[in-house]
Amino acid sequence: MRTALHIAVPWLLLVGFIVIVYGLYGFSPEAPPCAIGACPRVLHETDARKTFAYHEGVQFSIVMTESNNPSRSLRCIPEGVIARMEDAAASDSTYTAVFQGVAHGTCALTGDNFSATILIQ
Repeated sequence: MRTALHIAVPWLLLVGFIVIVYGLYGFSPEAPPCAIGACPRVLHETDARKTFAYHEGVQFSIVMTESNNPSRSLRCIPEGVIARMEDAAASDSTYTAVFQGVAHGTCALTGDNFSATILIQ
């Protein structure tokens, strides 16, 4: 029994340490926003955890995988900063959601496995 504890306890401590470090990773600062007017107009799932700045009235789109980030789960909170214009199927498994900046402010654009900050100026 003592031998099993000598093996199990260090492994449990190691796993606990890894879980804590991974959890703290979520608190790391986001990348600084791109310069307004220089941000890409087409975003992808690989752009997660970034900040994008656009002028009011500018349209931008995001290409998502339906299985990873279903269209129904994609939203920006708080509402009223950007408006969803349309969705277009890019292929059987992906879609493109088009948004337009409608009011000055910041919102968190999130899906099931995606999050980015949108700044409208």
